[in-house]
Amino acid sequence: MSRPLSAWVAEKLNLEGNVRSYEVKHACYGGTVAVRQAAEWKMAGLAPGKAALVIATDISLYEVGEPSEPTQGAGAVAMIIDKPLIAEIEPISYPWSKPAFDFWRPVGRAHPLVEGQFSLQCYQNAATECFHALIGKRDPEAVLQEFRALCFHTPFPKMVKKATHAVLKAFGWEDEKIEQFYLEKIDFTMEWNRLCGNAYTASLWISVANVLKQLQEGQRMIAFSYGSGCGAELLTLKAGPLCTKGDWAEDIKKDIATRQQIDTVTYEKMRQA
Repeated sequence: MSRPLSAWVAEKLNLEGNVRSYEVKHACYGGTVAVRQAAEWKMAGLAPGKAALVIATDISLYEVGEPSEPTQGAGAVAMIIDKPLIAEIEPISYPWSKPAFDFWRPVGRAHPLVEGQFSLQCYQNAATECFHALIGKRDPEAVLQEFRALCFHTPFPKMVKKATHAVLKAFGWEDEKIEQFYLEKIDFTMEWNRLCGNAYTASLWISVANVLKQLQEGQRMIAFSYGSGCGAELLTLKAGPLCTKGDWAEDIKKDIATRQQIDTVTYEKMRQA
């Protein structure tokens, strides 16, 4: 439990010497914290010529028979933080946190415990606070129209939709207007999330990777991260000159094409093993 997961990565990549290797833990928010730390390290200019490698990965399983079991998924995202050729992480972000026991895994348990409705409420509260910090005293509609897409941590898409309604209702928007905004700027971002399920720390960044392939250079997007416990942060990104050049979208298509559907009996045997 004390050896960081990054040590296994460093071993496989033959990385040693003047390298900082460590693990960040904060439920589904941990990957975003690592991204922010890496971005701030680069902006500080303390190690010219060096880059950061951030890997967001988890074992995303619930106990068999638990209500959250259908949301579990699989996925990981690796990000190189260096020159902003694919996307620029803008320097100011909007964090919010409040201690809570909405989702946690006690020592000795193989699977997490979840307070479902409480976790939904924590997520909505955190999103509302982060968006209020972004908008401040400005006109909410004018600010949000600056962004082509809004990506959210996605345990399941309906959770994102509920959070969108909670955030925009706090700004006085009517249901019809919220629904139109959701369809225009949010729903399409979860295409890959619908296929892979909840990948915990990777969930938000799977959505971001999907959207970046669809942006034009200079277009901006929002990335809202949430982790139970609870902590959240809203980042803004700007598409770079190579945002459509990466081959990760083709890799995803290949991965999806090679998946095999299994029946319930096979799934239960796999879980027992």
